[in-house]
Amino acid sequence: MKILLFFLFAMLAMTALAQPYLTQDYYSGSCPSVVDIVRREMIEIAIVDRPKLASILRLHFHDCFVQ
Repeated sequence: MKILLFFLFAMLAMTALAQPYLTQDYYSGSCPSVVDIVRREMIEIAIVDRPKLASILRLHFHDCFVQ
């Protein structure tokens, strides 16, 4: 039981110390207009091809929740 508690505490400590690799301004240096580009493309997809919009939304949540 003590070993299990030790590993649980160690995992929680590592999680608390982890730093995220992506930030809100991750692409600000390499592609400052990325938000506008993505927004414009998503609006175009929503207008032209609605099923593709649903597929992209599904892909986003599947990719994010799996990791």
